[in-house]
Amino acid sequence: MSSNEGADGRGWEVGPMTTVRAQCSECGDVRLQIEDLTVVVPDDDTPASYRFRCPVCADMVVREAGTRIVELLVGAGAVEEHWHWPAELAEPHVGPPLTPDDLLDFHVLLGTAGWFDEVVALVRHSTPE
Repeated sequence: MSSNEGADGRGWEVGPMTTVRAQCSECGDVRLQIEDLTVVVPDDDTPASYRFRCPVCADMVVREAGTRIVELLVGAGAVEEHWHWPAELAEPHVGPPLTPDDLLDFHVLLGTAGWFDEVVALVRHSTPE
């Protein structure tokens, strides 16, 4: 990382012009502004990562990041985003999985007036008490 400012007391160079060298799988090494990176810190045991849009090919790049890299990037001014799995994943799922025919029927249903009330009635009918 480099900067037009000085070191911040921890040995990291920070400031308004902080640049980071990262690697795109298509383009190789690229230079980014620190604000172009987002550090993703999960609330579980999943490894942290950072993401950026490659300035050369415009692909979204996601790289795993250890604790030290996370500290360096966040300390230099990268946005930190906390992430967790949706609560719906912990809910019990009963019944058979949807089929392509089910999806087609639902698509046709969406084109009718009163489709929402019909979906509510179907859910109430199929939900165990």
